[in-house]
Amino acid sequence: MSDMSIEGTPTRKKGLERKTWELSKSHGDKANEDSIKGSNEESRLEREFEVLETIGIGEFGSAVKVRYKNEGSDSRLYAIKKTAQIEGVKHRVRLMEEVNILAHLAKEGPHPNVLKYVDSWEENERLFIQTELCELGNFGHFLHEYGRRYERLDEGRCWKVLAELSSGLAFVHKAGVLHLDVKPSNIFLKADGRFQLGDFGMASFWPRDRAGGFEREGDRMYLAAEVLQGVYGPAADVFSLGMTLLESAANIEVPEMGEPWHRLREGDFSQVGLRHSSTLCAIIRAMMHPDPARRPSAQEVGSHRCVRRAGESMAALRKTLERDGARDGALFAASALAKGNDAFVIGEAGDEMDCA
Repeated sequence: MSDMSIEGTPTRKKGLERKTWELSKSHGDKANEDSIKGSNEESRLEREFEVLETIGIGEFGSAVKVRYKNEGSDSRLYAIKKTAQIEGVKHRVRLMEEVNILAHLAKEGPHPNVLKYVDSWEENERLFIQTELCELGNFGHFLHEYGRRYERLDEGRCWKVLAELSSGLAFVHKAGVLHLDVKPSNIFLKADGRFQLGDFGMASFWPRDRAGGFEREGDRMYLAAEVLQGVYGPAADVFSLGMTLLESAANIEVPEMGEPWHRLREGDFSQVGLRHSSTLCAIIRAMMHPDPARRPSAQEVGSHRCVRRAGESMAALRKTLERDGARDGALFAASALAKGNDAFVIGEAGDEMDCA
C-alpha cells in the first residue's frame, strides 16, 4: 500500500478541536439496523445482491456495500442506500426528486467527480438507490484521521482537491442542479483516490418552476448565510465548497453556531490559522465572500491558474500510469491526495481572485 501512503508533518492539532464524524453508528438506532435486514418477505435487495457490509447508518436510512449474486466474488461492488420508511406523499416526492436528479446527472454525464447513479426502486415503503461504490469512504473521515496526525493538508494537495471538486460542482450547476449540502462527508473517494461529489438528498433542480414555498437547508456548519434568508443559487454551493477547502487547509473544526459561525460568514478569518500562500487564502476568501454576487462561479474557480495547473498535472500523470497498465490503487499516485511534485503552485503571482 506504499503507493497510497499520505505523508505530512506530524504535530499536535491547533485551533478548534475536531469531533467524531457523522458516519459513526447512532446509539440506540435499532430501527435502522433492522431495516437493513428487510422484512420476512424476501426483497429485491436480498434476491439479487450479496450484502457484504454496512457502510453507514443514520436517521435518514442506511447504506450497504453489495455485489450481484450471479456475478461471483470478483464482480463489481456497489453501494445501495435504503431510505427510512416513506411518510406520506410529500416525503415520497422529495425522495423521488433525489432519484430524478441522479438519473439526470447520469444522462448529462457521467462526470469523473460526481457519484455515478446505477438504479433505484421502491419496495415496502422504502426507496433503494444503487450507485457505484467509493471504496475509500468519505473525505470527512479522511480529514478527521489526517487532522489527528498532521498539522494541516499541504498546499499542493489543497489545490488538487479544489481542482477535482470545482470540476464536479461546475458540471452539476451546468446541468441545472443545486447540491445545497456540499461538505466533506458528502464527498467520496474512489479506490484510485479520485474525489466524487455525492449524496444529493438536499439537491434541487434550479431554477425551479415555482420557487414559492421552497425550503432546503443543508448542514449549518457549511451553510451560506443567505440560505437562512431563503436566498438560493449556485453561489451557496460555492460557499460550502470554500468552507470545505478552509477546513482542509487549516485543520479546524468548523463552528456550528455562535460568534465564530457569524464571523466566518462576515469575511472575518482572524480566528483561523491559515498559513498557506496568499493565493490560496485569496481564493478561499473569494469563495466565502459575504455577498453571494461577489463569489466566483464553480467554473471560474476551476479556471483559476493554480487550480487549472493542478488538474492538468493530475491528468497528465494519470494518462502516463494508465498507458503503463496501472489500475485502481496504482492510480492513486495521480490523485489529489498523493504526495508528488507540486510545481504547479510556483509562479502564482497575479493568481489572486477578487475578494475585497
